[in-house]
Amino acid sequence: MRRLRIANGLALLLMWGAGMVFAKDETPDWKESLTVVPPGEFPMLGPAVLSYNVSWNGVFKAGQADIVFGAGQGESIETRGVSRSSGPARVLWPYDAKVESQVDATRLLPLEVNQWEADREEENIYRTIFSDDEVRSYWATNPKKAGKPKQERERVFEEETVYDLISGVLYLRSFAWNDGAEPVSIVVFPFRDPYLVTARLLGREKRMHEGEAIDAMKFDLKVSKIRKNGSLEPMSKQLKSAHFWIGDDEFRLPLEIRAEIFVGSIRVQLTRFQLLEAGAAEVKTGKVGAR
Repeated sequence: MRRLRIANGLALLLMWGAGMVFAKDETPDWKESLTVVPPGEFPMLGPAVLSYNVSWNGVFKAGQADIVFGAGQGESIETRGVSRSSGPARVLWPYDAKVESQVDATRLLPLEVNQWEADREEENIYRTIFSDDEVRSYWATNPKKAGKPKQERERVFEEETVYDLISGVLYLRSFAWNDGAEPVSIVVFPFRDPYLVTARLLGREKRMHEGEAIDAMKFDLKVSKIRKNGSLEPMSKQLKSAHFWIGDDEFRLPLEIRAEIFVGSIRVQLTRFQLLEAGAAEVKTGKVGAR
């Protein structure tokens, strides 16, 4: 389940933003590095449907993720997503997941996240509630093997300004990201544990997609697990490095993420999008990078 959660988390993090590289150095004063400024002024993405393919080493298809993103209409942004393993990966690791998220449209902070995931051995159900000074996570594990008992657990993580995967990407996306911009560091709580995530702009470049050159911003990600005692846990053996690309246009769609992990390279690539223009009844469909 841990391997599948890593792959699934990478797919989700791409839009909600997530992939991980775990920092090698523990920093006792990591809280001092957190970015605490309000969201930037880049316009919010309108209602959209996004589809991603997950592959190993860019060759073997391993899964897919489909996301229905709701615009900031009213006080909250609602997002729904489904992902599953596929191809040879599904034979080895049959995995399915669903997520529903609500994000405060003004502060870009999460309100509540409900998630479900299942593989060959067990089913996990999560409910995570975010407030201004703590996160409360509830989850239940249902083993599929007869005779194994159901387990229910709860965790309270006391920390101000914590993001889920979706709100974390929306927050990062909101900034101007001029060349030379300072890195952004936030705390993200994706499933049952918190992580310190730092995104650094490496530069702008062209990304090729279906023979078309796309303007994109390239980022490096550094992530460390936050232990219950508040220290950071290096996990570089599992995840060695990760980069992700966001379109450098008016849409700023998450385009791709690449992560080097212990069994090779995971790539999550945007394959299709639909954008509903404000005040219009038609859905605009186009190639990645189309303007």
